[in-house]
Amino acid sequence: MYETNHYDGTTKKTLKKVEHYHSDGIDHYVFEGSTLISDVPAGGKQGYHFLLGDQPVLWEKIPLIHYRYNEEEQPLIELIKSLVDNYNTQASTNADVLADIPNFIYKLINYGGVDLKEFLHDLNVYRAVKTDENGDVDKLSAEIQTEANEKELERTRKAIYELGRGVDTLHENQGNASGVALKFRYSDLAILK
Repeated sequence: MYETNHYDGTTKKTLKKVEHYHSDGIDHYVFEGSTLISDVPAGGKQGYHFLLGDQPVLWEKIPLIHYRYNEEEQPLIELIKSLVDNYNTQASTNADVLADIPNFIYKLINYGGVDLKEFLHDLNVYRAVKTDENGDVDKLSAEIQTEANEKELERTRKAIYELGRGVDTLHENQGNASGVALKFRYSDLAILK
């Protein structure tokens, strides 16, 4: 079962399609509401699994091909789950800190107003505030230290690709790599036999 986009004129619709594989071929369906309707444009009741040249062929049984990630058949998620969780936690925490820290804080010395609501009102409406003698209004800026967090995120990201035997498509030399370099870079994607 899968979803696919379909255009009816200029209107985009999402169709939910079903392919039922069995010993006599493949039956193609599409959901209309909660009912399965034969999907004739996709093949309807197809009496074969594939064509060999022009000859229809049936499998004796549906083939399931097992691809092992490694010799121990250890799932990839087992190797990188803690790294992915750490990456998500660090990124989320950093985003929360950036959202929660105000850009600046007002520092009031001998403020001539009654309360902070009056101060904010005067500042927003009149773009001025009143102070007592020797009074002053200043802003304190909070310096946000994100460099260490960014380095940790980058280190974790690299470790995810390394342990997951993936290819980092954001690598700075990706566009300038030769054919041999690209082949080497993608070598970890080779399926273990």
